[in-house]
Amino acid sequence: MDVIELAKPLIDNKFSSLDSVEKYEILEQLIIAYLDINDVLKAEKYLSIITKKIDNGYSSRLQKLNGMIEETKGNYEKAIDIYNETLKKDELNEAVHKRLIAVNIANGNRDEAIKLLNKYLEIFVSGDEDAWLQLADLYLLDNQCQQAAYCIEEVILIDPRNHLYYLRYADIMLCLGKYQMASKYYCKALDLCKDNVRALYGILYSNQYLLKSKPEDKLTSNETIQSLINLAKEELEKLYKSSPCKEVVKEFLEQ
Repeated sequence: MDVIELAKPLIDNKFSSLDSVEKYEILEQLIIAYLDINDVLKAEKYLSIITKKIDNGYSSRLQKLNGMIEETKGNYEKAIDIYNETLKKDELNEAVHKRLIAVNIANGNRDEAIKLLNKYLEIFVSGDEDAWLQLADLYLLDNQCQQAAYCIEEVILIDPRNHLYYLRYADIMLCLGKYQMASKYYCKALDLCKDNVRALYGILYSNQYLLKSKPEDKLTSNETIQSLINLAKEELEKLYKSSPCKEVVKEFLEQ
């Protein structure tokens, strides 16, 4: 609402005194703010002002706003058509690529969204963490764990100090049955974020599975694996020491 409170008086009362760039920027933010609160009528009203008063011919930004209005109405197919037509004329418009990806996800077009995200990462800077994370989520929904793991590897390269990415990668390795790798990344996550409960449980589970694995699947000795299991249990008991559920946790860890 802050954007609306600040921008609306400028547009309603001082529109003629603003230069063309200011007019467009303020109107664009105002339209997006109205869409955020699902007020489509107001968004359409101010979009019509842009169309009438700012005469720049064809505008990809106007088309993006038009598509966003159709998204808010739930007309996903129409929004997709608008974005696709816009990209035919302005192929390198990053904002429209992102909107096209988002609307395909909202419309349940998972395969198309995966295809578009891969294309986006090829065209633009591949250091977009959010894009890689979104792509990983889509792959996981399709049970394509190996592809999801690759996406998280890219994210780790971008931000190697974020323990959450190591946890996500370790979780995927656990799902793939790569217990040695899972244990390694859970340990790295714990190194970056001390007393992390998820990492400790990950170390516990991955090494319990690893202990039962075939000898050829292990890169460490059973003694080391057991030491990691014991360490995880000890640290978890410490963390739950003052918790109301400490006895339940203790009983679980002793199994």
